[in-house]
Amino acid sequence: MAFTTFGLFQLFSALQAHADDGPLLGRHQFRNRTMWLCLARVLAGQAIAVHVPWARTVFGTVPLNPAQWAVCPGTAAKVLLFEPALRAARTAIRGPRRPTPPAPPPNG
Repeated sequence: MAFTTFGLFQLFSALQAHADDGPLLGRHQFRNRTMWLCLARVLAGQAIAVHVPWARTVFGTVPLNPAQWAVCPGTAAKVLLFEPALRAARTAIRGPRRPTPPAPPPNG
């Protein structure tokens, strides 16, 4: 279960990082087909590593039952709550982000 949970942590972390400036599943999220293909491939690879016999040997894993599969994403999804909470705490302490002023034009 730890192997699968850590893999799912990475998937959720990638989603969270991509949504840094907006909602997690905003309209802009679905435009990046490459990211979604990568996430799908990682999830498929995770399932293969846990359920295909030769891959289980390579990774040292055992098959997970449906209840265990339900616990893994539930645990890994906590990163989706932690990041916004951390951002809110930073904003409360430091104040809102100030936009970076534009660079002065070069002297020429």
